[in-house]
Amino acid sequence: MEEPRATSFCVRMWLITATIAICLICTCFVMVKAPETKVEVSSTDMLLLDGVSGLWCQGQELVSTHKFNVYRFNDPEQSNTTKTRTEIDNVLVRLHIGPRKYQYLRYFLLSGSSVSVVAESDRRHRANGTVNVVKGKDEMNRCLKDLDEHANANDTDSEEDLNFAPVGHRRYKYLRWALKTRLFTGQSRGSLEVTASEDDHFHLIIVNDSNETDLSVTLRVSLTRIRFLVDGDDIVCNKVKHCLHHVGFGTDVRLVLDIPREPDAGRSMFVVRSVCRPRVFFYALLFILIPIIMLLITGLVIKAYSTLLTLPLHNRHDIRSRIARRIQTQLSVETGPSPAAPRIVQHAPPREYMQVLYHIPNDQGLMDRTPTPGTPPPSYASLEKSRKLTPPICCDKCLDRFEDEKPLMPPPPTYRE
Repeated sequence: MEEPRATSFCVRMWLITATIAICLICTCFVMVKAPETKVEVSSTDMLLLDGVSGLWCQGQELVSTHKFNVYRFNDPEQSNTTKTRTEIDNVLVRLHIGPRKYQYLRYFLLSGSSVSVVAESDRRHRANGTVNVVKGKDEMNRCLKDLDEHANANDTDSEEDLNFAPVGHRRYKYLRWALKTRLFTGQSRGSLEVTASEDDHFHLIIVNDSNETDLSVTLRVSLTRIRFLVDGDDIVCNKVKHCLHHVGFGTDVRLVLDIPREPDAGRSMFVVRSVCRPRVFFYALLFILIPIIMLLITGLVIKAYSTLLTLPLHNRHDIRSRIARRIQTQLSVETGPSPAAPRIVQHAPPREYMQVLYHIPNDQGLMDRTPTPGTPPPSYASLEKSRKLTPPICCDKCLDRFEDEKPLMPPPPTYRE
């Protein structure tokens, strides 16, 4: 009784484990085929989103806390230089930065766009600052890390060390990540211009180099943006926070995300999530049909193994041998019969017949006789004559039978005890 209970418990635990494993595998497959992507954007940004699979997804869903516009991008051959338009956005930003602090603006620019910045400090504050342009998220993170280390080092250093330390030495670490840098003071402006050679994020970092005085700066940012051409037929959603675009089966359509213009463009940043909404049959296939098939196969295998364990040992070996023979037969049928070479089987008569036929003594072997060279083989008449002259070695009851039947070869001899 204990063994069937243990077997039943193991079977149930195996089925539960297999169900959980199959569901996890299906979930991982969904995450790989339809991952959720997050895009960080700011005002006046326009970028091309990654497309979703038309085979697995029935729609692409966009969600954000800020309003945005979505357009359909049907022409994969459209480039930034042939089918685009140019827009100029002027932004006026006033910043107040504390000692050894920094602030930055971020824009996503398509290739061919340009940004120009003019930084002017308030004359009432005798603080110096720098305006820097950094390209890419990775370079920006490294630059901010160096700025934080620079601020923490200034907190631990003495005032005399800071006064005698050169300005370039204090800020050279984060300057290596900047494309361009300009110094501005209360008496002079700092201006620079950068052109985007590829689609990427560009950051404008304003750093206060003063250790005691706050910095008030006015930034005049002029953005010459390259934007995609869209018309009324390409509009999917207009100034919404949630948008669902239905994707046809097997189609490959990409979307263009556009952020409306705001006065503080570049200062406020938010995240837009792009989610694939899978098809109903895809969910049914992954989470219903495939788990049921796998569980049935697993249950049949476990049931067959349990039945095999409950059989006696000799029956178990018989079943295994039959299975092995069946597999061997199937393999031989699939591969086909191999051509066998012709086989010659030599028939050797018994010793008694040879002794009677050739008059060989009992103490002499059959292979000891050396045939005479050139002697022809015996004929049928000589064999009949020798048979008649040689008395047969048999019992008395067999003598009557020899006169009528006259066999060619004598019967095997029998010996009396």
